[in-house]
Amino acid sequence: MELSREKAMRLIKISQMYYEKDMTQSEIAKELGISRPLVCRLLGEARNKGIVTITINSLNENNSLIRNQLCNVFGLKDATIIPEDMVSKISDEKIGSYAAKAFNQYIEDDNTIGLGWGKLIDLIIKNTNSEKKVSEGNGASICPLIGNILISNHDYNINEKILKLAAKMNAQPIYLYAPAFLESEQDMKLYKETENFKSVNHLWNKLDTAVIVIDNYPTVPDFGSVARYANLLHTKKAVGNFLAYYYTITGEIIHSETDYAVQIPLELLASCQNIIGLCPNNVSEKAILGALNTGIFTHIVGSEKLLTTALQLRRESV
Repeated sequence: MELSREKAMRLIKISQMYYEKDMTQSEIAKELGISRPLVCRLLGEARNKGIVTITINSLNENNSLIRNQLCNVFGLKDATIIPEDMVSKISDEKIGSYAAKAFNQYIEDDNTIGLGWGKLIDLIIKNTNSEKKVSEGNGASICPLIGNILISNHDYNINEKILKLAAKMNAQPIYLYAPAFLESEQDMKLYKETENFKSVNHLWNKLDTAVIVIDNYPTVPDFGSVARYANLLHTKKAVGNFLAYYYTITGEIIHSETDYAVQIPLELLASCQNIIGLCPNNVSEKAILGALNTGIFTHIVGSEKLLTTALQLRRESV
């Protein structure tokens, strides 16, 4: 039986109060002067008549929606969304496993691959498909995107990571024999004249894929931030960093005249075809949003919760 206009309008009003205004059935009943059981029956009738439709998204469908939003908003080629575990926090090991699957799709013969710092890089190497090796002698190379830090923390031994991944992929390792942070402009000029820098810079100019961990600001270790930036990072309100490049939540890279970091220049990084950003479980949503706003990354890997929150922050800031 077809609804009268008056009945249809009544069902629409009650449905809006319940589903859009988040009013309880008791609150609706009190406001309209009717019983709560009647409200319940009217809501059921609204669903039966097609006035209200309810869609339940599976995890895969929901992740697909987030993926599409990330790609559309930030101009990404792809996004790997790690579904939330309802029992425990997502581990870096799980993130590394998903990140390795994303990385594997970019492994091809004659590729030049660049690596950054971080525990997730080691987990990618651990989980990289050993059967998907490039052909020996085909010119594939792996190089660092930043110099080394002389500390005991294994996460920042970039040359060790290069060696391990190259061995696993039958690729040629190219190393950086320099600290990540030099002390003066003169030191930088001298290093850029070395054959080591020239060989790495050659690969930076033809980079196919870069794998980079997104990190917070402040960081531990702090990457010599005071010597490099004085109070500039605080003044500019830095929220995160990648490859020791610091940035604001709007994606502005913060530059300093006293920064002598040995790292791939941003203009060369931006020309790379595939730039995979990895979001560890301890990174903040602001750091992720700022990184995405730089426009550098083409592929992001992170948990459903973190990436959804970063999207929400973006909506609130527009």
